[in-house]
Amino acid sequence: MTKKHLLTALCFVIVAGCSWIISQYYRQRVDETFVRGHYAFAAARQKVMLLQKIELTENGQTITLHRQDDTWHFQQAADYFVNDEMLAAFYEMIDNALIIATSPAKKAALDDLQNNGIKIKIYDDEDNILVDMLMSDQPQKDKSRLAHLEGNSKIYRIAPVRMFSGAAASWVPMPLLAIAQQNIAGITIEDAYFSSDILAEAKATNKTIRELLSLLEFVAYDGIVRRSDFTAIYPNIEPLTLQIHLTSGLIYRLQLYAFQDAFWLGIDLKAEKIARQDVPQQIEELTPRFAHWVFQLSDENGQILYSLLAR
Repeated sequence: MTKKHLLTALCFVIVAGCSWIISQYYRQRVDETFVRGHYAFAAARQKVMLLQKIELTENGQTITLHRQDDTWHFQQAADYFVNDEMLAAFYEMIDNALIIATSPAKKAALDDLQNNGIKIKIYDDEDNILVDMLMSDQPQKDKSRLAHLEGNSKIYRIAPVRMFSGAAASWVPMPLLAIAQQNIAGITIEDAYFSSDILAEAKATNKTIRELLSLLEFVAYDGIVRRSDFTAIYPNIEPLTLQIHLTSGLIYRLQLYAFQDAFWLGIDLKAEKIARQDVPQQIEELTPRFAHWVFQLSDENGQILYSLLAR
């Protein structure tokens, strides 16, 4: 082959290679541009029954949610249960969120998502990454969110996203307890029983009783540990006890562990000798929520219980 033929062949290879690269580049841009109307979480949506783990990173903090059988747990919260409302909204987002607009992934926009957004990684049951996405932490005026898929050259606007957060506090169930006064038949403080009539009278004049009844309507918590770990560290500590008797016959037995710098609450359930027929089922359903954990109360709420029980 002459030098001229070699040069011609080389030029052909170069031109063909450049054409292929350009065509692939153009195809990628066309594909990304015409994804409007497609599902934003298509890969996860197709394997929704196989979702096993979710990693969310916001403000440098990563939380891990993982599924055991059909129940989701929060790894960094002593493997406690995940907030049902947030989880339902997450599945709703995966099932319904569409790409409604695209724009070039310019550096400033990407930097803003990386610095202020939420990193979302979704894994299947074989630890394959189905979704690796950055999403804005705040919605647009139309309730949509900006999103960027790893390796993509576009920023998408996706909707609907009804509710979503990467903050740890958003993913723990709250409140721990919510007991309305009208459902309380009585309260046992240590060995003394106070009926609902006595509590109603005391509420008018006794600040501690007022604070207690208000607290029981929304018992929040600031931390959580496994009960086995707690008792291993404090094997001999005795709790102060408070029993809330409901009109249904269900009893919440609150166990307050008071330390110099913290208050922790354990919760057990039992039934009155005479209770409604559905109470045993309630106990069976609620017990897993309390049996294996101890919950840290705020200083204010812990002090309310302690001032009542330590007399």
